[in-house]
Amino acid sequence: MRQIENFIDRLEKVVKPNLPTDELISYVTTIIKDARELIAFGEKKLALDILLENLIEERILIDKETLALLADIDDEDIQSSVAYLSVLLNKY
Repeated sequence: MRQIENFIDRLEKVVKPNLPTDELISYVTTIIKDARELIAFGEKKLALDILLENLIEERILIDKETLALLADIDDEDIQSSVAYLSVLLNKY
């Protein structure tokens, strides 16, 4: 499940700095921190599921390369969230 950590790392390095407002940057910083805490307790899928739901809720656009890091995760809920974020990206 290294792809979850890779996704979060890329989210932090590529997506966060390009967000349009300081408020969104602060929000993403917080949800990344929360995800990393859950991962530290062995809750990788839960961390990713919550992180993706928060990104969707705020309609934060994630580039295709970042989303592609999650393509191999065999979890229906996570793939549903990834698909939704892909559609959101294609809309804008």
